[in-house]
Amino acid sequence: MFEGGKDLYGNWIDLSAGGFFTSGRKGQFQQRQRSRSGAFGGIEELCVQVSWRLASGEIAKNVLTPRSATGPSFKNLMIGSGKVWGKPESAVLKILPIPEVTHAILLRFALPNRREAFRASLQKLDIRFPLIANLQAADLSEWIGPENLGEAFLGLVHWGKAECLAPYLQMIRGLAESRQGVWQEFHDGDALPHLQEIVRDAAVAEWRETRIAEGFEDQQKLLKILSR
Repeated sequence: MFEGGKDLYGNWIDLSAGGFFTSGRKGQFQQRQRSRSGAFGGIEELCVQVSWRLASGEIAKNVLTPRSATGPSFKNLMIGSGKVWGKPESAVLKILPIPEVTHAILLRFALPNRREAFRASLQKLDIRFPLIANLQAADLSEWIGPENLGEAFLGLVHWGKAECLAPYLQMIRGLAESRQGVWQEFHDGDALPHLQEIVRDAAVAEWRETRIAEGFEDQQKLLKILSR
């Protein structure tokens, strides 16, 4: 159920912001990155129920209620709290249908600042991709030539209904080309899963780097407050 790992905080239930790995200061992270809750909602929306082992040894579980129910949300309080209030034991997540089509896009920019300007434009317009990451030329040898080695690369992956996705991607392509980006799109064949895997791995690496850079400062501050 959880990613686990050797880290003290090794899963999305501990610390998360719409699929991003963070240090727990979710509001600051979302404001800085201009991220909301991810393309399909954050882990708070995707998680239906959680159970938590409290310091006393008791197991606490949120009660399923309508979204309009009043009162504090135990689930939202615990998700993103790290292990401050206890240890996550289990979670029930929503299952989404398999998408009709998947598109992977490789964008090339002559300069890194043009790539970053394009990413900033996506964030400003609140355009979100399930997977987006800067890519390295060394991982793209089957799609680029020696003349492209000095360029900056960006990978995008999106999926959904074909009739909805096509005009959406056409709009994004126009935005990319306004930033002098070269657009390569893959929606079938052997290249699609390979490029999708490269973008996924790079996106996870970006999220982990952000999490490491932020550290656990907020958790330490909270623990100091609680210990007073």
